[in-house]
Amino acid sequence: MKWGRKEVSMFLGPGYPVGDIISSSEWSTFHFGKVEIPAPPPEPPGSTVKRVRPPTDWLNCEAAKNFAKSLPEVTFVPFEQALEHNGEGQEVSWLNKWLTNGQLNNSDMKAKSHPIDVIYTWVNGTSPAFHQAKQKVEGGSRLMDIPDYRSDTLNRHRDWDELRYSVRSIETFLEKKETGELRIPRVLGKVSIITTQHSDGPQNVQTPLWLNMSHPEAPEIIPQEGLVSPMLAGTCATETFSSCAVEARLDRIESDNDKVMILSDDMFLSNQHSSADIYSPLYGLPFVFEYAWPHYTIDYPPAFGSLEFRFGEHPYLYFCAYLLHVRFGWEYRSYNKHTVHSLSRTIMRELRSTFPSAFELSSAQRFRGESPSIHLWFLFDWYVIERHREALIWSYLFGKLQEDESTTISLKTLHGELSEIDTSTDFSRDSLASEKVKSAYEKADIEPNIASKFLWSSADGPVWLSAENERDLAKRVDDALLHNRTFDETRKLAPCEIKPECFIFPGIKSENIPTELIFDKWRRTDRSCGDCMINALLRKSGPLGFSAFLSTKPRRRNISLQSIYRYSHTFSRVDARYGMMENPDTVKSLTEEWIAQRPAEVCFNDHFFSEEPSEVQRFAEGAKGFFEKYFPNKNKWEL
Repeated sequence: MKWGRKEVSMFLGPGYPVGDIISSSEWSTFHFGKVEIPAPPPEPPGSTVKRVRPPTDWLNCEAAKNFAKSLPEVTFVPFEQALEHNGEGQEVSWLNKWLTNGQLNNSDMKAKSHPIDVIYTWVNGTSPAFHQAKQKVEGGSRLMDIPDYRSDTLNRHRDWDELRYSVRSIETFLEKKETGELRIPRVLGKVSIITTQHSDGPQNVQTPLWLNMSHPEAPEIIPQEGLVSPMLAGTCATETFSSCAVEARLDRIESDNDKVMILSDDMFLSNQHSSADIYSPLYGLPFVFEYAWPHYTIDYPPAFGSLEFRFGEHPYLYFCAYLLHVRFGWEYRSYNKHTVHSLSRTIMRELRSTFPSAFELSSAQRFRGESPSIHLWFLFDWYVIERHREALIWSYLFGKLQEDESTTISLKTLHGELSEIDTSTDFSRDSLASEKVKSAYEKADIEPNIASKFLWSSADGPVWLSAENERDLAKRVDDALLHNRTFDETRKLAPCEIKPECFIFPGIKSENIPTELIFDKWRRTDRSCGDCMINALLRKSGPLGFSAFLSTKPRRRNISLQSIYRYSHTFSRVDARYGMMENPDTVKSLTEEWIAQRPAEVCFNDHFFSEEPSEVQRFAEGAKGFFEKYFPNKNKWEL
């Protein structure tokens, strides 16, 4: 059975928008035949793959394989559909002022700040029940033939009591100020711990032994097995030992709050954060990228085989890069830095609606490396970035230029309007000028971001419009961050030229072109056209705001405002340290450095393979010593 738009809508349920199908099945956008295609990096240049197996072929669960194969590969969710599921809405009055000219002048125009939920993914890998269940399934996995996997699996779920101290960290450095006072308005929403049903105790779900479940605000304990899609409940797709699979199920957790901070139990806040470091009602979701890593972009289906474990996340990143290419077109896309992650529940549901097959494929993965999977944070962050870009293009083409409700645009009019704008030199924008940002936060009565600094804002369009490469810009922002200096360099748009080819549509002789054709070309197939259009209209709008993009008609203007706001984001920088703990000496040296330097976030990554009792004891003592020194105060839910 092939699932169409109607069937997908019924399967997803009322909380999900429905998309128009772009690619109906795996690899349907591409037809290879016997032609050799290039293998994705990091294979040596010149390597080829004669046949790329569809990702569902790698699944060990027939129910999941058949279901994922039946779903569309990629869809397009119209903005009107997305806005029907818009999470925490905002008043149009202040939003209109803010997005039109970047001002907040009226004290009544307040951005509403909502509590931020926290979700942990955690299992106690030292639990005999969990270990037994894992071994039972793992014994039949092809991964056991890979030597590196056999050594890594020993420590992948080992528990050093990190969760207890990570929860302390969010109470110490987010919920409370440096003085110990609670932040007002309340910052911390519901805390949830996603774990497994394999429990040693009387509960039917693993529960931390230190957690006081009788506390009125105790975290909600949610078994990951209950988050699988209803169509696969009770099948072999239910049980997983992969964090990637668990992350692909996060959209099924219910809450009144739309914005969420996601952490694994080895991630800690280690210095003060405000809610704006997780989500800013003025500037949106913060994304942090690791510029020391390569870009990920690929315009053909990636191979999955010899790379699956040897190169860790690479296959997942290239799989997501391919999906993003089908949906949005080719672009350089950077890797996410290892930090706490910010997420919108409603946008993640939209993401599942956009890539339904990939989400089911990922949700059914039993072990990391056994089958293809999405890399949730790479896919989510770049989806938001691209949707904001699309919202700007849509607002001008369907809003500003179609106030008469027509379905076509005169190429002569379009070319004339855009060619009048000088795009030949750099152009300064003031969206991130420090005084502007400070003033906006004060007028909105919101505590500004503390742990992070802005590199770029979607208020100035896509980051690749910058006159300076963001990698170079990031170095100077990082330096200011580490030395606690204000970074007040003006962000500038680079020159661009709207090419004659942007106005050529083969096979169409009429001067009036269907707006949908222009939209598809400028947002996806010839992206430079859309980018230069955005660049030009930002200049026309002046140093702040999007006035040149917006219709005067209330309905279309409102769709534009809500869409632009929904996908608002920043490219941010944060001092986040990733510690690969390979032995007791590494624990000592890295944690001493963290205690001395006080970065904003740290990751205590267990890469310790020894089973020698004295070494294990030294490692445990080193970890415990660090945790107790850095996070000494019990959280309110501890026994």
